[in-house]
Amino acid sequence: MYRKHSKQISLFILFLFTGFIVSVQTGCKKEAEKPVDKTEVQKDTTTPAKVDTPKVVEQPKVEYPDLLGKWSGTLYKRQASLKITKQDTTSFSGSLTIFFRENISQQVSGKLNMSNNKITMSDLVHNKMMGRYSGKLSEDGKTMSGTFTMNADKSQHNFNFVKQ
Repeated sequence: MYRKHSKQISLFILFLFTGFIVSVQTGCKKEAEKPVDKTEVQKDTTTPAKVDTPKVVEQPKVEYPDLLGKWSGTLYKRQASLKITKQDTTSFSGSLTIFFRENISQQVSGKLNMSNNKITMSDLVHNKMMGRYSGKLSEDGKTMSGTFTMNADKSQHNFNFVKQ
């Protein structure tokens, strides 16, 4: 009897072992991955957040007249020459020479008021003919004219210069 059952038990174990092997083999199969369709594009349905960007206000570009260079004209009813050698937007400096029997030279600095084209200059070297200039630059920037006031006696003299 024991032998009879032994054969059944052996068959049962063999059957159980075969089932185990089959289940392990089928469970270990790697499933094929599904191919991804790359042509399909997912649409973004979200609304971007509104960003407040400050508006840039463009300032009008101011063009300053070019005062640099040699200006010829008169002062004290004499020939004179103004040479502007440095300009920084509305500020300028240079030298002024009046052609008397003995020439008189003076270092000057000045400013231009762009709203009304008014020019103001001052002599920089202290001497008896030192003074202040007040005048106007023409709209085309090619001539300037006005009045020179001497510091010592407050006498006034006209000046006129044309840019060369």
